[in-house]
Amino acid sequence: MRNIDSDFLLNNKSLLDHKKCVFVVGAGISVASGIPDFRSPTGIFASLRQQLRINGRQLFTYNFGIKEGSRQIYLKYISSLKRLCDSSHPNVTHHFLANFPKSRTYTQNIDGLEESAGMAFTKKDGTKGVYLHGNLSFLVCQYCGFRKKFNEADMKSFENGDEIACSECSERRTNCMKNGQRKRPVGVLHPGIIHYQQIHPDGAFISKICEKDMDCDLLIVIGTSLAVEGVKKLVKMFCKNQASEGKRILVNLTKPSKEWGDYFDYFYEGDCAEFARTVGSFVKMPKFVDKIQKKDISKDKCDLIPNRPAVEQAIKPDNNDCVTNQQSSKIVSDDSCIDTQLRRMSIANDDAAPNTNGKSSLKSLESKLEVLSQTFSDEEAICQPVLDELLENAAEAEVHASFCTDLQDEIENIVAEHASEEKPMTPKKKKSRKNRRK
Repeated sequence: MRNIDSDFLLNNKSLLDHKKCVFVVGAGISVASGIPDFRSPTGIFASLRQQLRINGRQLFTYNFGIKEGSRQIYLKYISSLKRLCDSSHPNVTHHFLANFPKSRTYTQNIDGLEESAGMAFTKKDGTKGVYLHGNLSFLVCQYCGFRKKFNEADMKSFENGDEIACSECSERRTNCMKNGQRKRPVGVLHPGIIHYQQIHPDGAFISKICEKDMDCDLLIVIGTSLAVEGVKKLVKMFCKNQASEGKRILVNLTKPSKEWGDYFDYFYEGDCAEFARTVGSFVKMPKFVDKIQKKDISKDKCDLIPNRPAVEQAIKPDNNDCVTNQQSSKIVSDDSCIDTQLRRMSIANDDAAPNTNGKSSLKSLESKLEVLSQTFSDEEAICQPVLDELLENAAEAEVHASFCTDLQDEIENIVAEHASEEKPMTPKKKKSRKNRRK
């Protein structure tokens, strides 16, 4: 993988020649619009951990959002995130993607800014954009699947932690009662985004579109850490396509892990907007040029809007809104209402195999447990602080976040073994001679 810059692109314009281009984009393209990314030190996950004392991945887990003990916290945060997205505007990268010729964009973003820039999202084969993780523009009933626009009144209800009953279910229930029929359940509305451990409702459609794009001769991945397992598989699938060999470009502020060295041909280490302006200067895109001139965003360098942590800007958490470490662990680990196949089928699944750094972390973990077990007698009290420490240092140690989930089972086994070793043996009472004779 060769490092390149804007000068290289300007001197090798033929690199962008194509018959079919595929973009895969992440949260990094929306940072310039004021929406924080997920995994950076100032991103959404870090803000959630600081303000609400929960792991960011847990909040976006399906079970966390529907559990009674965490539902209100989830709804309040989703409302704040929706307001942040609605107050933001597309930047130069969004307009670039919407106007790039003969291309399709697979986006992980839920802010809808690509669509605001003019990109068409449909359920037809010719769609310009594909939502991999859904978006916040609509709500969906958990019972009947009814969809409605996510409006201001809905945001106010969620801010108060109130549920929104499905109007279709309510009308159906009323009609049944009038006709003397059995009462029908009334579902509640949930954001139209795809969570961890959730079946993707558009999985079949996305698979069909991906098959049609397997012959793309240009692949550009922009603004993503490539940490979500489903997206990693998608990108690797496109990278293995022989038609795109030699024209696989990764654009990001940080270098990728060594895992991606053989998958990409070029790495553009820099701002997404700078890459978009450079390519837009020589690829024929009349509408793109007109829009950036009208919006006065045609400067040589992008004036980035500071990365605003979503929680700090839109949420002032009360003490009642905070979840303790033990509560959040119990909420996420309880999978009684989740089908066992969800983790395999969801495109938002992040259950990657641990790397070598994880093995060394496990060894140090065993020694820490021995010390902790002398102070804490409760099994959960032993496990949770270690998990919290591992989560905080996961980015530095380059351990996948999903490794912590897999590690929890290993911890429980270690604790169980340790407890059995320390359990005192009760000596058997010797029978007296009188009892023996009896």
